[in-house]
Amino acid sequence: MPKVDVCIVGAGAGGATAAMRLAEAHLSVVVLEAGPHWDPAKDFVNDVEVMAKKLNWDMPVTYAGDPTDSVIGVRGHTAFGVGGGTNHWTCAVGRFHPTDFQTKSVDGEGTDWPIRYVDLEPDYLLAEKQLGVSTPFPEVQLPQIPRAVNPPHKLSFASQIIQKGCQKLGIHSFVGPTAINSRPYDGRPACNYCGFCTAGCMIRANGNTLVTHIPRAQAAGAEIRANCYAREIRVDKSGIAKSVIYFDSEGKEQEQEAALIVVACFAVETPRLLQNSTSGRFPDGLANSSGLVGKNLMTHLTQTAVGVFDQPLDSFRGYPIENLVTYDFYNTDAKRGFARGYKISTDSQTPIEFVGLQPTLWGAELKRHAESYRYQQGLVAIAEMHPNDANTVTIDPNVKDRFGVPVARMTHQRTERDDRVIEHERQTCREILEAAGARKVYFGHAHSGHIMGTCRMGVHPEKSVVSPYGQSHDVKNLFIADSSIFVTTASVNPTLTIVALSNRVSDYIIRNRRELA
Repeated sequence: MPKVDVCIVGAGAGGATAAMRLAEAHLSVVVLEAGPHWDPAKDFVNDVEVMAKKLNWDMPVTYAGDPTDSVIGVRGHTAFGVGGGTNHWTCAVGRFHPTDFQTKSVDGEGTDWPIRYVDLEPDYLLAEKQLGVSTPFPEVQLPQIPRAVNPPHKLSFASQIIQKGCQKLGIHSFVGPTAINSRPYDGRPACNYCGFCTAGCMIRANGNTLVTHIPRAQAAGAEIRANCYAREIRVDKSGIAKSVIYFDSEGKEQEQEAALIVVACFAVETPRLLQNSTSGRFPDGLANSSGLVGKNLMTHLTQTAVGVFDQPLDSFRGYPIENLVTYDFYNTDAKRGFARGYKISTDSQTPIEFVGLQPTLWGAELKRHAESYRYQQGLVAIAEMHPNDANTVTIDPNVKDRFGVPVARMTHQRTERDDRVIEHERQTCREILEAAGARKVYFGHAHSGHIMGTCRMGVHPEKSVVSPYGQSHDVKNLFIADSSIFVTTASVNPTLTIVALSNRVSDYIIRNRRELA
């Protein structure tokens, strides 16, 4: 394979953004993606169960830690294929709050980022334009709410009922920011409110990087190689990243040389790739002189609650999440007994999700439960988990994938503080649903979603893996542009911040391309 300027591993939110930005800056770019290159019109259908089997990546991974803590975000929520997780995401795109970058300084918990909100604000604005964010800003003067690219969506009937419950409790709520077109934008149509966002958007109304970034990357000359699975990154005698070894669509081993390598293959697969890239110079894995590759695995502490009402709400009409959101519980309140907080938004259940809330029912009781589906509306609360060295991604010493590559092993468990956060989420969701008129409230299994951390950014090489611009401290021509470089998780969905950080990484590469090559 001819040598190129940049080889990017992964074509999800971070990789697709880097591919577009670098190709449009006239660098030659090759992107290696483990999954297929989907065509939304042909490959996506409005069927959540069918598309879950098609889009979800049964990623080879083993688990350790608390067996009762389901780490959602790997199997079941990790999509592969060009577009990555944005193929079936819910399109929630709140910005990090300014204090999210300074949790140690402000609240004495977690770790401060080496950058501040103002440093990332221009990249947030660019990301919002790229994804086509619909939002109520500037009517809602909160710094984590994006700038208005498209006007906000209207509240659904079900969300209006929930908002009345919030008002009774003195809780401020509003239409949440989403990367879903509320009007035709950037050559893509407005949302038709079919409700099947997590099955892949057939009409391209949501801001999937498959349809927002990848076409621009290809138009600028980037080559997207689908069904290509990276095994390791090789370095030369001086310790400079030389090439990516991968298996092509036919299972044959190939080598792609590049002047620069950008890794953007998810906060589990990225540390796995680096740890499997051993050499005499890097015996503990590439870019791992700090010993922090794979450390500080973080997720969101997520709790779902569903209320059943006396009147039909038909909450399935419209997009499933963030139609109504409140940030009233976002910042620290000492009365709660824990630092930091959480976000709550509406969360419309699919039929199988709703039925699954009562897994022990059978026969007539199960039928009666299923028949109440039209009368339900869900809420979902997500809170940040603080970084913890004990939560890790390592290499399993015994298990290998179908290519003979050692798989990732995840060690993950919640703390007593985390359990207190989840209990508070449950209590607040119940209060809102009952104030809105729910006669019965069900709770889903508290789970961990959105995998982050594992290759954190920082100023000091001994305390971090990459610089504030995603550049490896150990290997100057190696960059990371995905959620693995997060220092903390905040309490908002991570995709907008992934795209913003990838824009920041790309800008740095473009400005310094001569010195880096």
